[in-house]
Amino acid sequence: MKNFIFKCALVLLPIVLSGCSSLAVMKPAEKISNTNTEKALVNFVRPHIFIGDGVDFEVWDGSNFVGTLESGAMIQYVASPGKHCFMIDPTQGGAWAYMNIEVGANRVYYIKPNTGFGFMNLGVADTSDERIPEWNKKLKAMTVDKLKTKPLPGKALEKAKKNEANYKNL
Repeated sequence: MKNFIFKCALVLLPIVLSGCSSLAVMKPAEKISNTNTEKALVNFVRPHIFIGDGVDFEVWDGSNFVGTLESGAMIQYVASPGKHCFMIDPTQGGAWAYMNIEVGANRVYYIKPNTGFGFMNLGVADTSDERIPEWNKKLKAMTVDKLKTKPLPGKALEKAKKNEANYKNL
């Protein structure tokens, strides 16, 4: 019986893991400490937590794919000033979180996904938030490895566009 269960696990494991593949292969990046006066620096941060560390988050600025946010990492995104619809999808799981925000030139933002049982939302840390120095120190900056990342599947882009249309006006 143990042998049968082991064989079933070996067959099912690749199938289960293939359904949770990320859209981007990420690589370490040099941290950006500030941006020029014409742009905003948006830091998507994801500290380690006990529950959910194994699920990656796909980060979008509307229908523009930003990268895959892993636990213990940050993605630094240089954005043009103005309105943005930031969205996060937990590895294409369908439970999107979004935030409509107007970013200003020469400003720095920290956006953190907050997860719980059956929900996810995005929060913006206040500039005086005492966690920011710790995030800057402990979280590794990551960027998309363009040489190893495959082109975005059309289905993922369609989902992002659909969700952007739904969330943009809320």
